[in-house]
Amino acid sequence: MKSLSCVLLAGLSFAATSVGVPHKPNGPFCATGEPLKGLLDLHRQRNGSVPENSQRRAQPSPFHVDIDVYMFSILRSTSDASLTFEQVQTQMQVLNDSFKKVGFTFLLRDMLRIHHPDWPTNETARDESMYRMLHRGDYTSLNVYFVEKVDDMGALGSATFPISGKCDEHGWFRDGVVMQASAIANSVGDPPRSGKALVHEVGHWCGLLHTHSTSCSGDDSGDGDFIDDTPVSIVQLATCEEGLDTCPNQPGLDPIHNHMSYSNEYVFLP
Repeated sequence: MKSLSCVLLAGLSFAATSVGVPHKPNGPFCATGEPLKGLLDLHRQRNGSVPENSQRRAQPSPFHVDIDVYMFSILRSTSDASLTFEQVQTQMQVLNDSFKKVGFTFLLRDMLRIHHPDWPTNETARDESMYRMLHRGDYTSLNVYFVEKVDDMGALGSATFPISGKCDEHGWFRDGVVMQASAIANSVGDPPRSGKALVHEVGHWCGLLHTHSTSCSGDDSGDGDFIDDTPVSIVQLATCEEGLDTCPNQPGLDPIHNHMSYSNEYVFLP
């Protein structure tokens, strides 16, 4: 079950291993909603049971998980430009490179082009019919929908968190990730896309939380990612400022190189 295996990432951390040239972001990034209480409680429980070890990030995963991936290019008409094979292949490589340290391998099983007048830009239409009609695989399968517009705020992506209980009770067909098509790796833009936005959203799909908090208290009040070697930082807009320290009374600098921060799409550009 995804709700068990993916959330184990929280005990291994999820920092990236390389840094590129920073670029300034141009707007909102992640539209993923708040996690359910059960997921927060699981994070608190795991955080209390894993010995504190600042070197844990560098240790290889003790397990391996294969995850089937189904991607959809949602277009309004046959004249709209679809994602290219090269973009999809590059995005899959970015995804696998980012998760390999924690033992996850993503296997692309299918890539479909779907034409619909409303789904590419209308959240309500997607909620009413798209997910139920298109979802492939089961709750352990990752479905990624590339659309023209994720929401009215201009977010690059949105994901569902793992849930507990019987999947059919929660409408498991809604499970997955919605991405702005222009956020796929190798898309032309300003800045050009690295593909890390999908890495961030898949992190949420696996149960990981944002790194930032609403205060510098550093306790388990419900903020942050509940991983003890992630430095405490305050909620912020995406930034690539090296040496940023929004909680100077807490150890460490802001984790701008962590995939689950708001800066990951930009600081890792090649």
